[in-house]
Amino acid sequence: SHGLPAPEVLYVGEREEGKSLLVRKAEGILVRDFWEKNGFSLDSFLRSLTYFGGVIAKCHQIKFNAFGNVNQDGINPVFSDYSQRLRQLTSRHFQGEDKNTLGGYFSETEMDEISQFFGSAIRGMEGRFTVDKTPPCLVIYDLHSRNFFVDPNTGEVTGLFDLEFGQAAHPNLEIACVGLQLFGFFA
Repeated sequence: SHGLPAPEVLYVGEREEGKSLLVRKAEGILVRDFWEKNGFSLDSFLRSLTYFGGVIAKCHQIKFNAFGNVNQDGINPVFSDYSQRLRQLTSRHFQGEDKNTLGGYFSETEMDEISQFFGSAIRGMEGRFTVDKTPPCLVIYDLHSRNFFVDPNTGEVTGLFDLEFGQAAHPNLEIACVGLQLFGFFA
């Protein structure tokens, strides 16, 4: 567990979509509810982020030998260069069902422009973040305001859950997600 407040797994099941987990509910309240209880004060936000940063630091100390999804079977798919992993992650948004979803927000021209932007940025990263230069670490990735519990009085993180998007990645993936998912409350 590496000192992380991860839930106890009670049951692992198979479903058509993949594996499912039944986990024990963590103590505490959702961090968003903590902020609301404290009037969305900047103090409550910063207090909880201090604890949150400690948890993320523990996650980033856990190293892997490849980039990819973290699951009970290991890393899958496996990439040795972070740019390859990012290419795989971003490309799915520009094809199939994800493209149809994004297409509801962006025009075809805008979609092409966004795709070209990501493609150019990722090409610029090729060879810079490889397993031997920047070992992948545990990135929880999907940590939004309704995805982890905190102590209702202190804001200390008491439980992480909904970890199916766990990644062996460069830590910047965590920071990018946290910026989008949490900082918007207090921008």
